[in-house]
Amino acid sequence: SALCFTCAWYSSIVTGGLLHLLLVQVVNISYNVTEREARVALREKTARSTCWGLVVDTGVYSRGLWSNWSEFMSMGDKLKPLSPTDLV
Repeated sequence: SALCFTCAWYSSIVTGGLLHLLLVQVVNISYNVTEREARVALREKTARSTCWGLVVDTGVYSRGLWSNWSEFMSMGDKLKPLSPTDLV
């Protein structure tokens, strides 16, 4: 029973950490910002942070919740094909 308790405890710790990462990514997609952009904007004091640093709004690329998610879900559809001169 001690082994089961230890495994359950470690599993809940790992699950909590992964849920935090998932939540951060969902919020970043909703605001159309990458984690790197968010950290740089906070360092340069050009963004506002709420909810204990979980939500970082840079206000630069966000087009609204629905547009941000539709852009994320159809990322490959909106890419322009490269011309041969762009590759050189």
